Amino acid sequence: MECKIFINCGKRGFVKSVALSMPVYSMSCCKLPIGIVSEIESLLMRFWWEKGNQNRGIPWIAWKRLKYSKNEGGLGFKDLAKFNDALLAKQACRLIKHPTSLFARIMKSRYYNYCQLLNAKKKKR
Repeated sequence: MECKIFINCGKRGFVKSVALSMPVYSMSCCKLPIGIVSEIESLLMRFWWEKGNQNRGIPWIAWKRLKYSKNEGGLGFKDLAKFNDALLAKQACRLIKHPTSLFARIMKSRYYNYCQLLNAKKKKR
């Protein structure tokens, strides 16, 4: 029993520190499509519930429930779609706070040259 608890703690640490942090750079640059987000979460679920090399485990609790914080009874895994939105909001906040930075000037000239960031419309390309 103690061995199983240790393995699950190791899996939890791996999922939180490695697997959930791998797509962070791409999520901070662009909005990932829902299909890609669900595929990443599907891979994480499969890894979390597998018992061995080819033994598929039984999902005793819903993956959505595992995303809850520890205080709410979950394991604190991130909701990747919400995390993606948060990272993009952080970039937008940087653009608004530091409009004279090189990054802000490049983004303004490329995407919203004739208006403010919050009033920009989606372009055709």
